[in-house]
Amino acid sequence: MKNSFVNTGIAAVIFMFLLPACSDYGKKTSKGHVDVYYKEEISKETAQKTADFLYEVDKDANNDTTITKSIQLLTKQDTVCFRMVVDQKKMTLKINEGVFSTLANYLSDSLYNHAPVNIELTDNHFKTIHSIPYNKIDLNQVQ
Repeated sequence: MKNSFVNTGIAAVIFMFLLPACSDYGKKTSKGHVDVYYKEEISKETAQKTADFLYEVDKDANNDTTITKSIQLLTKQDTVCFRMVVDQKKMTLKINEGVFSTLANYLSDSLYNHAPVNIELTDNHFKTIHSIPYNKIDLNQVQ
C-alpha cells in the first residue's frame, strides 16, 4: 500500500466499530472475515477489491480476525456510498471523521476510479447512524 497511515491508523479506528450485518442487503462477496454486500450499480470486481483491501488492512492491524466485518456498497448518482456496520455501544466514543475522510479518499483514488465516497456508519440492518460526506484531501499530505 502506498500510504502506511491507511494501513494502520484507519484500521485501528474503523475495525474497532465494525460488527456483522444480519440479513441480505445485496449480492455478497467476501475475503476471510470481511463481507462486502453490493448493489447492482457496483461491480463484483469492485466489491471484491474492497473486501481484499479491508481484509489485508484488518489482518495487519488486528490479531482477532474472527469477528465478521460487514460493508455495503452502493452508488447515489456519481458518488459511492461506503456503508459499514458498527457497534452502537462504541459509538459513544468520539468519531474521528478525519480518519474516515482519509479512508474515503484512499478508496476513491485506489478502488473507485476517483469517484467521491461518502461513508455511512450503520446498525446491523444497514440503517444509517452517522454520515461522513466526502471531502477531497491530498493523501500525500496525510501523515
